[in-house]
Amino acid sequence: MKERPISASAGFSLLELLLALAIFAIATAVLLPRLTTKMKRPNPEIVEFLERQRAAAIDAGRVATVSLTGGTLSGSNGEHIDLAKGVRLTPIWPKPSIYLARQLVAIFYPDGTSIASEFDLDNPDQGEFHGERFHISITPMQGEIVHVPR
Repeated sequence: MKERPISASAGFSLLELLLALAIFAIATAVLLPRLTTKMKRPNPEIVEFLERQRAAAIDAGRVATVSLTGGTLSGSNGEHIDLAKGVRLTPIWPKPSIYLARQLVAIFYPDGTSIASEFDLDNPDQGEFHGERFHISITPMQGEIVHVPR
């Protein structure tokens, strides 16, 4: 048997292998976060309202308060939302107390921090969050607004 001569073009060069690995690494870096993170659920309207109040406090450089009066949630910047029929917002912290017919829900400071706040939100059997119940908390140091189903 005759041996075949080895040609210079047999196999892949080191440069070709490195290029293929670089393309694979870039594709993995782009796609992996999308595959591993959970889809973010939409926020209830009240959470979006609280996020706007926090942003307003930071932008204006002033303290912003949020209070509940009857079925209306009001921010110190004049913005307010009316709770839908059947929606109940139950304050846990700060402790429930009515002062001047208002219940304090949250205070946001210009640096983005907040007082610790917690409340439960019960939604009616209508809209996007039909029948869902949420526990909403605001972390004091970061001012982060977290909502989890109960």
